[in-house]
Amino acid sequence: MVCVLLAGGLPTAYGQAKLETPQQTNQKIQELATFSRVRPADIPIGGGDVLHVDVFDVPELSRDVRVSDTGEISYPLIPGKIAVANLTVGELETRLQQLLVQNGLVSHPEVSVVIKEENSQPVSVVGAVNHTMIYQVTRATTLLEVLSAAGGISNDAGSVVIVTRPAPAGAAASKPVSTTVARIR
Repeated sequence: MVCVLLAGGLPTAYGQAKLETPQQTNQKIQELATFSRVRPADIPIGGGDVLHVDVFDVPELSRDVRVSDTGEISYPLIPGKIAVANLTVGELETRLQQLLVQNGLVSHPEVSVVIKEENSQPVSVVGAVNHTMIYQVTRATTLLEVLSAAGGISNDAGSVVIVTRPAPAGAAASKPVSTTVARIR
C-alpha cells in the first residue's frame, strides 16, 4: 500500500518562486479527473484481485478466481496452486495455456483473462485533502491524479506531499520503507 500524506503549514524552500494558491492547484487537479481510468496490460496482478478466466469453447474451465494474499490461484483440474502475483494479464493467459496443454486438458486452448475487481494496488490519501480515502490504482497513476480522486487539496494545505511506499513483496523484512517528499506548488 502506498500512503500519500499532504502536510500543511510547512515552510517553503529559501528563494523559491511565488507559489500558486491551493485553489489554482485544485483547478489543475480537477482537470486531471476527466482522464479515463483504464488498467493497462502491464500493471501486475496481486493479492485480492478477482480474475475472470475464459477458455474458449470450454465453459467448464471458465470461471472467476480470487488471487490469495500469497499471490496464488487454484484452478480446476490443475494440481497445486498457480503463482500469479506480479504477472501481467498477458503473462497469465500464456501460463494458463501452457498448464492446460501440459495437463492434457485442452490441446490448443484460447485463454483470456480479465481483472474483474482490482484490490491489489491501494493508495491511502490522508492529510490536507478534501476527502481522505483509499484509492485503488488501476494503471500507472500520477500524484496529481490521486489527489484529484481525493477531491483536491484543502484550502489550508501546505506545499509538501510525503509519499511512503512499503518494501516490495518478497523483499527482506529488514528493507526500509521508501519515502519521497515532493513540492506540489
